[in-house]
Amino acid sequence: MTTPLDRLRVELLPSKLRLRGEIGRGNMGVVLEAYDASLARVVAVKVLFPESTTEIDRERLLREARACAALESPHVARIFEAGTMVDGGAYMVMERLSGETLDERLAKRRRLSVDEVLTIARGTLEALGEAHRRGLVHRDVKPENLFLHRQGDEEVLKVLDFGLVRTEEGGEALTRTGDGLGTPAYMAPEQIRSAKTVDARADVWSFGVTLYELLTGELPFPSTTTFGVLTRIMTQDPVPVQVRRADVPERLARVIARCLAKEPDARFADANAIAKALAEAEPELRAASALETMETLPMEMQPIPIEAENATPPPPGPRETAPAISPKKSRRAWLVTGVATTFAMVGVALGVRRSGVRRIDLPRASGSSPDLASASASGPAPAPEPVVASASASAPAPRKRAPKR
Repeated sequence: MTTPLDRLRVELLPSKLRLRGEIGRGNMGVVLEAYDASLARVVAVKVLFPESTTEIDRERLLREARACAALESPHVARIFEAGTMVDGGAYMVMERLSGETLDERLAKRRRLSVDEVLTIARGTLEALGEAHRRGLVHRDVKPENLFLHRQGDEEVLKVLDFGLVRTEEGGEALTRTGDGLGTPAYMAPEQIRSAKTVDARADVWSFGVTLYELLTGELPFPSTTTFGVLTRIMTQDPVPVQVRRADVPERLARVIARCLAKEPDARFADANAIAKALAEAEPELRAASALETMETLPMEMQPIPIEAENATPPPPGPRETAPAISPKKSRRAWLVTGVATTFAMVGVALGVRRSGVRRIDLPRASGSSPDLASASASGPAPAPEPVVASASASAPAPRKRAPKR
């Protein structure tokens, strides 16, 4: 049994494209991975099936290919080839990207850091700025069409889907009756009224909506219905971005507010004007980004302010205790005390040993012994000394030691 992929491989696509598998699928076609044998590289092939598309859809694909091929910005997906198939379908060979769209990233993280948003903004503005200089209007700027392509250790922003692009000089309008060009939540007021006559300022509006959503995780004109979204866009002002997220820098908040002005004349003229405004605010935006990064660090890793580092410590209060003795001084004090105590104990021991243990006979009931009487008459017996003085005539005779028993 022949599958649609086999039929594409054998009959419809150029033989140099060796199809490997499906990357994604939509209502009107499929995106395939292929190997381009002529240039030895992996590519993506976007195919529109004739049974589910119209001539206008196929012409849009070819117009997208021509528009992207004319742009040299590294932030636009490169187009290598485009054409029609014998069955009435159309195909486009483009750069194979690896990563995720901003829409997919928001689904994981809800909102991005200010630094991330600024990096994404610069890449988007570079791509749109070149398109606007060439008189091209994207008309469908939104997170789903902004792709974060992994290139080594870095991510490179790529603007996708120029299928709704139009030239400001005019040209044949590729629209059907009742065909609303764009995504309602990102459409400018004038684009809602008539998508055929918009200019670069419609992309400015969509860019402002995208930044608002990346920073806050919410749309500036939320509603549960398409009619409700369009009504809010036409009649209401958005909640200021700093109300929903206080750490957004003031200059960035003003840029977003100007992008979302109801009247096109009150907005920036094009993407290049926005890029210039952000460049002028670069010092403030860098400071805000650095502060945001520092606040995410653990307390022990945060730098000490210079004022706090050089500040003189306050004088001790009335209850503050004396300074603690250093460990070296404390050990010295203990050593001196221990040596003094040891010498004192040795001295006591030597004195006891030299004097000996004396035995005193208590007086008998019938009288006093001569020794005890002479001691009482001449005063108390002298304390033992290491050197014994010579006895004088009036001094009492030394007392004999009692025999050991």
